[in-house]
Amino acid sequence: MVPNDRPWKIALASATGLGHRREGTGCQDRGAAGLLDSPDGEVLVLVACDGLGSASHSDLAAQITCDNMLAGLTAHLERSPADPPIADQVNGWMELAIGDMAQHALRLAVPASEFACTLLLAVVAQHWSAYAQVGDGAIVLAGSGDAADWSWVFWPEGGEEYINETACLRPGFPLPALQMKTGENLADEIAVFTDGLQGMALHYASQTVHAPFFAPLFDPLRAWEGRGVSEALTRSLASLLADGAFDRRSEDDRTLLLATRCPPAPAA
Repeated sequence: MVPNDRPWKIALASATGLGHRREGTGCQDRGAAGLLDSPDGEVLVLVACDGLGSASHSDLAAQITCDNMLAGLTAHLERSPADPPIADQVNGWMELAIGDMAQHALRLAVPASEFACTLLLAVVAQHWSAYAQVGDGAIVLAGSGDAADWSWVFWPEGGEEYINETACLRPGFPLPALQMKTGENLADEIAVFTDGLQGMALHYASQTVHAPFFAPLFDPLRAWEGRGVSEALTRSLASLLADGAFDRRSEDDRTLLLATRCPPAPAA
């Protein structure tokens, strides 16, 4: 596949779900995105973590996990930019994150089990891509040839019926099973989202991506003439996710990361 040399454009945001607003607690999701430098060119990284509502410090667990994924990828790109990370490496980064959670628990004098989160990771370099997941949420992809031709990388664990029962990173528990794919699937549009958006972004009966959900989200990002993270579009996305219409579909926190290197759609 010939690499796409257009710049990546990114927007990302989180919003506190109705359930946590009722409880007076903050959003337990965390997300991070950006372009990492490597000798082979810029590498897109998207990572999202959903802190489990049953764990009182899951927001910190999610942030710790995001930080460890970025640190691990940065080190990997310095050593082996031509190759995607392998599952053993990502498992190692997960173990470091769990160790950091345990250290924070000691300092805060709380049970380590109060730290728990899921993991979604998407990485696209010039000649390879890597996707990893623990728990629910999803990563979905589209190519530049047909922006409506969306596909998911891993179907969310538990589906719709068991949406609140999921694998997670948690100190004191076995390392969760990691789903991972690497290869040349150099998608030109990527969305990463936590389980608070699954019911709108996915069609459970057919196990397909609900493409109409994404079209209005990507249109302004495609039209933006910058590169990297758009602060303005990130603010717009945050306002959108905070809209009460989302609360009617799910009371969970919601995080959405969008990345495209597609040009604007031609005028009709």
